[in-house]
Amino acid sequence: MISQISAKAMLVTAFVLSLLFKCGCCVDCSMRTGSTCICDMSDGSGFLDFTPISKSDGTPFFKDFKSGRWAYSWNPCTAFQEGSCKTKVAICQSSRYVGGRQDKVKFTISSTNPLKGSLAYEDGDVMDKTPRSGVINFQCDASKEHDFAAHGENPRGHYIMSLTSKHACVQKPPPPSPTTHKPPPPSPTASPTTAGHHHQSKDNPISLGTILDICALMVLMTYLVGGAAFMRFRKGAEGKDMMPNADFWLMLPGLIKDGGKLIIGKVRGLRGSQPGYESI
Repeated sequence: MISQISAKAMLVTAFVLSLLFKCGCCVDCSMRTGSTCICDMSDGSGFLDFTPISKSDGTPFFKDFKSGRWAYSWNPCTAFQEGSCKTKVAICQSSRYVGGRQDKVKFTISSTNPLKGSLAYEDGDVMDKTPRSGVINFQCDASKEHDFAAHGENPRGHYIMSLTSKHACVQKPPPPSPTTHKPPPPSPTASPTTAGHHHQSKDNPISLGTILDICALMVLMTYLVGGAAFMRFRKGAEGKDMMPNADFWLMLPGLIKDGGKLIIGKVRGLRGSQPGYESI
């Protein structure tokens, strides 16, 4: 009986531990390419960004925080120099020892509610044949700007610090900007047509004069083709006799000439009959 109770207790404990593991330990944060202080959450909830609490002028944002007889400096995103700490420095102890380098950093998430994790740095100055290292344990707190503290070494050569800040909270990516629609380009200004024609408008690309020309041409073509067909198939005409109203068209030049002479004679007669002139 006791063994059965123990077995059930072990199963319940394993189940509870598995739930805790799933809820708080399975989320990862992948370092963004080209950055040492921005990472994207693996569950798609957002990203972490420590850029607002980092300097880029070669000095540390968190400088000389005391723990015992030692002081610790940290800058999240870019390397700094302080005393003997010169190359790719992320953590420096009392301006003497590099406790970790910017290109040797790793994000770890340990809990999501509230968000907790760490930034672990490696490849510091060697001490007793072992490179120094450091870790910043961070926790999300939207009400705090940046509470930072140094906690010394544990074990020796491994520096421990902590940060509680709103900048350790997951940030949501900004929503996509709405697509902007460009207005259509203005229509080109209509250019005037030949003399006697109307200007082309934006709504009617063909002018009234052009329409009248097309209509007149269609009427003329219909008259010539239709008349020639009528003369050929109904009256059996051939050659020039197929022209509709051929007699009229042959007489037309002479009629125009006679009309012109008549008009010119009238004009000359009116001018010759004006007072002050004598007939010769």
